[in-house]
Amino acid sequence: MGELARAVGLGGHDRRAASHAERARLNVTRAIRAAMANLARANPSLGRHLASTIRTGRYWSYTPDPRPDHLGALTQAHRHPA
Repeated sequence: MGELARAVGLGGHDRRAASHAERARLNVTRAIRAAMANLARANPSLGRHLASTIRTGRYWSYTPDPRPDHLGALTQAHRHPA
């Protein structure tokens, strides 16, 4: 009976398996979010910037601050010596 319950969705409708494209989209979203979290741990300013400018979902987008110097503090604060 448990197998039958798992195979049937809400309201008795057949449960549809996620399409390959949907699974791929979810995996990419998870990878982007994991990378953003790793970057945020290493560079909190960059993490805040990415969190406010990257959108995931059905479509992904990066919409940076239109001001020309919006990354100046990020790049100068975390430069590595040559």
